[in-house]
Amino acid sequence: MSNAVTSDQYLDEYGTGLVGRWDDLVGWEARSKSEGAFFLDLLREHGARRILDAATGTGFHAVAFADAGYDVTAVDGAPEMVARARANLAARGYPGVACEVADWRDLAATAPGPFDAVVCLGNSFGHLFSEADLAASLRSFYEVLSPGGLFVLDSRNYDRVLDGTASCGNRNYCCVGNDADVSLELSGPERVTITYKIGCSDVYRIETHPWRRAELSAAISGAGFRGLEVHGDFQADFDPASVEFFVYIARKPA
Repeated sequence: MSNAVTSDQYLDEYGTGLVGRWDDLVGWEARSKSEGAFFLDLLREHGARRILDAATGTGFHAVAFADAGYDVTAVDGAPEMVARARANLAARGYPGVACEVADWRDLAATAPGPFDAVVCLGNSFGHLFSEADLAASLRSFYEVLSPGGLFVLDSRNYDRVLDGTASCGNRNYCCVGNDADVSLELSGPERVTITYKIGCSDVYRIETHPWRRAELSAAISGAGFRGLEVHGDFQADFDPASVEFFVYIARKPA
């Protein structure tokens, strides 16, 4: 693993500048249309009621889950994100939703649960730069889930980037706001730089670790989850060479 980047680097990357434009990048209305009812259907089919939104960002999914009637707890590692999520939740009528800063490696300290489902979206696991932190985070998610609980994670299809077969373009799975442009560049042997552009002037960059599908699948199973399913861009049947995102769905044994 590279020593130049650690799993805490995101704390410096998500400052007021990028967080202040995050809702513009996401494009709440467009993203809602892009996702449709995929995640809500998963929660309903599983019979979940108490949900942990483990990478809430500025609160897009926490609001969506609250709108659907779920008991939501929202956490994020970046204090600026949590502040914006709290404001968004309050503005949309949910000032009582718990929204806290939390370290995935010790979720029980902030959000002990138990939860019926843990949902971690937005390519957030790319901020984990070591196998030890990846394993610790997955164990922590496993710990706060109820027996039989549902775990949902998404991640960019970094296989395509590492294999040199693709560079993600501007209209994509999670950043679909007007004037949003996203590009990925392999900037090191175990590092991908994501560049976000909004309009003609605002440019922000973050570093991510390009976890391959096989690596994440093995780590999820290694943490004790069972029944792993992988969807590509919300589809059960997909071409792994062409999809932009993978969605991993697994369960804690009952």
